[in-house]
Amino acid sequence: MMSSDRPWPSLELDFWSARSRELHTILEQLSRPQMKNVFKILHLCKSTYCDPLNRAILEVEDNSVEADSNAMFLETVAPLARSLRPLVEELEDTSRPFDDEIEVDMIFVPVRPRSLDAGGHREQPLKRVAAVAG
Repeated sequence: MMSSDRPWPSLELDFWSARSRELHTILEQLSRPQMKNVFKILHLCKSTYCDPLNRAILEVEDNSVEADSNAMFLETVAPLARSLRPLVEELEDTSRPFDDEIEVDMIFVPVRPRSLDAGGHREQPLKRVAAVAG
């Protein structure tokens, strides 16, 4: 995947910051005296809208907390990502793409034998490190 196709933290930060602002605007509107009067009237009338409305308000509050938290976290990460982005793009431009048709069964790392076994034979010269793909 090319870096231009990848969402960078700064894009995520923009998303969560905008979401946070929008949710705070909704919460401000819900806390206005006019809205509180509407809620009181609905409650006094024992409206069936009270429970769904209360659940929706709680969901907006929860989502607002989530958006604030994500935006605050990404504010700390975005500057680092911006500084790394040119390096990642250069690596992608200069690296040869991985050929999906090549199958690697195992990766081996040469290991020096430490001693001879009981029969006077050397230990195996290659050590299995990891199975990759089959």
